[in-house]
Amino acid sequence: MDAGIVNIVVDNDLLDAEAYKFAKQLSDGPRVAHRMAKMLINNSTDMTLDQMLDMEQMAQSICMQTEDHKNSVAAFLKKGKPLFRGR
Repeated sequence: MDAGIVNIVVDNDLLDAEAYKFAKQLSDGPRVAHRMAKMLINNSTDMTLDQMLDMEQMAQSICMQTEDHKNSVAAFLKKGKPLFRGR
């Protein structure tokens, strides 16, 4: 599905560096949450609103049980930066 969303526009000479920076940002982030979001987005056109809300609730429940979630809450309370491990 082509959503037609533009995140950033850069000159050609900056494209590789910006693409790498964005990929690094994604890879350093909460991978389980990213997987859940991608699953929800990919299935959104085939579901009703009620089905999507149920899926969102399930995804949130999964994410809140991860080690990454616990670590990110602890980091937030300490005003630190979370370290995501995909668990």
